[in-house]
Amino acid sequence: MPSKTDAFVGVGPGYRVINTPDLSWRVQAGIGVSYLKDGAGASDTETGYIASSRLFWRMSETLFATNDTDVLKSDSALRVNNDLGFNVKMSDMFATRVSYLTEYNDARAVRTENKLGVSLVYSF
Repeated sequence: MPSKTDAFVGVGPGYRVINTPDLSWRVQAGIGVSYLKDGAGASDTETGYIASSRLFWRMSETLFATNDTDVLKSDSALRVNNDLGFNVKMSDMFATRVSYLTEYNDARAVRTENKLGVSLVYSF
């Protein structure tokens, strides 16, 4: 399958809804530029809009959850990405992360893709 590049850079005001040591949630919205390049080398750059949500929740000293959501709208597509993850601290240097990523794009034949990820995270 040919590779593709899909990037969005946006700026805009944000607001920290909750900000405690154990729970943090911020939202942001703004305007940006969407750059798409397919495997055949064709590219398209367009203006788009973004709304984002970032949630961090420390459930215990060894377990925390994150949920990152981005909604991107441009002339060519509506794209929504949601990444839900749980990190379990195993030592001062290592953690295990289990994540579930959902990607929606209304411009594709298959609009929704889901991926389950398991990672070993090294902190330095």
